[in-house]
Amino acid sequence: MKKLIFLFSLFIAFQAVAQEGIRFRHCSWEEAKAMAKKEKKLPDCIEKMGGMSEITTKKLSIAAKEGDAFAKKVFAKSGEQLGKGLSIIIDILNPEMIVLGGVFMRSSELLIPTMEKVLKKETLGESLRVCRIVPAQLSENIGDIAALALGDL
Repeated sequence: MKKLIFLFSLFIAFQAVAQEGIRFRHCSWEEAKAMAKKEKKLPDCIEKMGGMSEITTKKLSIAAKEGDAFAKKVFAKSGEQLGKGLSIIIDILNPEMIVLGGVFMRSSELLIPTMEKVLKKETLGESLRVCRIVPAQLSENIGDIAALALGDL
C-alpha cells in the first residue's frame, strides 16, 4: 500500500509541474521554435549542434559547461522546474533521501543552484533540512532497476 501511495504522490507531483511546462523568453517551447524560425536565427549552441533536430541533453550540457548563455538558461529553468516537483514530493512524503538519475546524474552542477533556490523557497523547512538529494550511483541502469522494482508490485 505504501508503494502505491508513493507512486500516486509522485504522479500527482510531476503532473502539477508538467502542466506549467518550461517557458523560454516568456513563451512556450513551440512559440520559441516559431520565433526562431521567423527570425531565421537559432541560439549559437543549437546551430553548432546542427539545428533543432540534433539537440541532445548531452550536447546542451557540454555547451552550458563551456559557458553558452542559452544552454545555461535551459539548465537553470530545468533546475527550477525540478525544484518545484521535488518540493511537492518532499512536503508530501518527507523523505530522508531522494536519488535522481538521468540528466541530474550527469549534469547536477548545472541543475543544483536553481533547484536549491526553489527548494528553499517552496519546501517546508524541517522537511527540507532532513532530506538529502543525491545523484544515482547506478549510472544509466537506474531505469532498468526501477522497472524491475515496480514489476514486483
